[in-house]
Amino acid sequence: MLRSLVGSEMCIRDRYQRRVRGTVQIYMARAIVWIHGLGDTGAGWRGAFSSLPLSNVSFIHPDAPVAPVSVNGGARMTSWFDLKTFPVSLEEPPSPAGLEESVASIHALLAQTCTEVGDSRKVLLGGFSQGGAMSLAAGLTFDQPLAGIVSISGWTHERAERIPCGDANKNTPIMFSCGRNDPVIDFALAEKSGAELQQRLGDHVGVNHEDRNMHQPTGQEMQAVLEFMAQHLS
Repeated sequence: MLRSLVGSEMCIRDRYQRRVRGTVQIYMARAIVWIHGLGDTGAGWRGAFSSLPLSNVSFIHPDAPVAPVSVNGGARMTSWFDLKTFPVSLEEPPSPAGLEESVASIHALLAQTCTEVGDSRKVLLGGFSQGGAMSLAAGLTFDQPLAGIVSISGWTHERAERIPCGDANKNTPIMFSCGRNDPVIDFALAEKSGAELQQRLGDHVGVNHEDRNMHQPTGQEMQAVLEFMAQHLS
């Protein structure tokens, strides 16, 4: 029921099977929940981390709801929350329409995933662009400690000490990577978001300013993400 609500798709590598009283139960040893960006779907990221050097990993790719987006003239598309500026800038409101509902849906998906895995510290949350912003908003406020949080080309909605963070994930490793010349996310917003995450949460937040003039991550960034995932899910 939950996954039909959230619209998630699962790509499972080597899910464990065990026999209990004559029946086969399938369960997850580790899981990565990855959040896509504006206008995309979960399927757009399936297979992106296939070279992860770990076995028994479940990849979960939820789909955003379809909603009108202000920056696109009110056109309806998959979107986790509304956007007002392009490039996305410091002028974005801290509580856009849809954000609270999307955080709640990701929290519900994480809760179910943690139950299936059996250990929240074996569940990692990440995302790209709008999904990177979502991974920070949902991950830092989730009520169970996660293995790690990844944001590529994302940002924080709140500033400085107002960045929300619960006790469960105040020490969770975070990888925050952004492009210096990203045409979609203003570097002033990305740079400030990374710096304020470090000020708010300390040196377990890693910030990378990639020298790229495109929105998508470079091969070097993707390799760094794979290494982060492997390190914190081992």
